[in-house]
Amino acid sequence: MSKQSRKLLRLYLLYTGPFLFFLTSIFIYKGIIILLALTGIIIFISTKPSKWTELFSLNIVWYIIALFIVFSAISSLWSLTPVNTIYKVLPLIAMAFLALIAVNFAMSLADNEIRALNLGIIYGGFLGFSILAIELIGQAYITQILRASVGKFSGTPEEIYHIKNMLNSGVVIASLFFWPWLFVVWEKFKYYISIPIITCSALVILLGANDAPFFALTAGLISSAIIVLMPKLGRGFLTIFVLIVIFIAPIAPKYLFSLADSDKGGFVTPSTFITFDKGIIPIPNAWYHRLTVWKVTSEKIEQKPFLGYGYDTSRALYKKGDEVRYQRYDKSGNLIVGIISEPIPLHPHNVVLQIWLELGIAGSIFLATLLFFLIKSIFGENLTKRDRFAGIGILVTIFSINLISYGAWQNWWLGTQIIVIFIFTCLVFNQAKKAVH
Repeated sequence: MSKQSRKLLRLYLLYTGPFLFFLTSIFIYKGIIILLALTGIIIFISTKPSKWTELFSLNIVWYIIALFIVFSAISSLWSLTPVNTIYKVLPLIAMAFLALIAVNFAMSLADNEIRALNLGIIYGGFLGFSILAIELIGQAYITQILRASVGKFSGTPEEIYHIKNMLNSGVVIASLFFWPWLFVVWEKFKYYISIPIITCSALVILLGANDAPFFALTAGLISSAIIVLMPKLGRGFLTIFVLIVIFIAPIAPKYLFSLADSDKGGFVTPSTFITFDKGIIPIPNAWYHRLTVWKVTSEKIEQKPFLGYGYDTSRALYKKGDEVRYQRYDKSGNLIVGIISEPIPLHPHNVVLQIWLELGIAGSIFLATLLFFLIKSIFGENLTKRDRFAGIGILVTIFSINLISYGAWQNWWLGTQIIVIFIFTCLVFNQAKKAVH
């Protein structure tokens, strides 16, 4: 491939990538893994063979990730499902490989390539948030039209409910895209234009049926503001807070449960929990299923706290037909919440708990070390307040969502985090390098 062709290919990737990422997240969010794979292929094709070695530059973060993957593979020795553990580690290796080349590529962009990415984020943000708003307000109207055009839409209430449910993942991804979008919009527009744009984008996220994205985005905004106003104190507080969350995770569900439930509550049988509406903290009824799963997970962690049950074994802990019944009554004795579910459905819906469950305290130490160095990198000497604001925002938003949603090893979710970090690296670390020179 000629030099000119490689340059054009890089520009096309950076210009179209943000919009394709946002569009994919709305309509076929699991397609993000394909988008990430194509990104990796394009990076290789558009990089001179003599510079391929630069795509594999390593630092302390990558060594930690490599050691974590090795430990995950070794866990097959004590895993409940050893063959599955080895098989499931392979996608994790592929993800780490794609992340490595994407991040290293992102740190070597020319000025015109950064401008192309900025334009891509602006157009992608305007189109993406507009389309997502239409879908959320209009009962997934565009998706219905697209499905009907290929003869795959029957119009039943169940199908419409399923389509609307799929938008939840799009809203989650929008809460991550929000940060590079904020970064670029604030730089390119006057404040009296950028503030309404950013506010409207946050309101689109609020329209989603799932509480997690808006909660995570709010946590990110608060954390970022504290970091900007009190950088030294804020950095120390954030680091200590993250470490505390990781290491108290196995015992936290028990205390959350006791705050939410009456002292008279308890398991009347090994699988049926009865409680009355006298909890210290009023918690939305929809959260009780999640709390129940976390409580079951913490009890399993207590049985094997050091090495866990093996990588990706959460779904193997219970067999088909196992269930937990959760019944909650008001003060008059009326049933207000009734849940029958698997004790741990596929995964604990909490990445920290899942790592504790599958890899024990050893895995949690890897996670804590990784996050420590990621926080440290965001406070690099040549990063501006705006860089740190966006960086901490992304990190806290990702961490918050990981505490209440999704499985740790879901490919599309890992791919989403990699792409957002790739975009952020493109925007920030090239400018930091230029500041040094």
